[in-house]
Amino acid sequence: MEIREYSKADESLLFDLLVDEGDEWSDYHGVAGRDKYIKALESSITYIACDETLVCGYARCRDFIWVFTISC
Repeated sequence: MEIREYSKADESLLFDLLVDEGDEWSDYHGVAGRDKYIKALESSITYIACDETLVCGYARCRDFIWVFTISC
């Protein structure tokens, strides 16, 4: 198994995984949500777990910077 950063070339394999997970993921892989989720993938940090040509898992997080200012 290999864990690597997601790229646009992995899109169809990742969506195959989401479809295989069932209807509870249809907000992400369905007609209404797929384009939105593609944009979310482009604007976040995503890693996929692959077993040869199969994506068997993934983790996605937002690239977030917290700015904290203290004034005394």
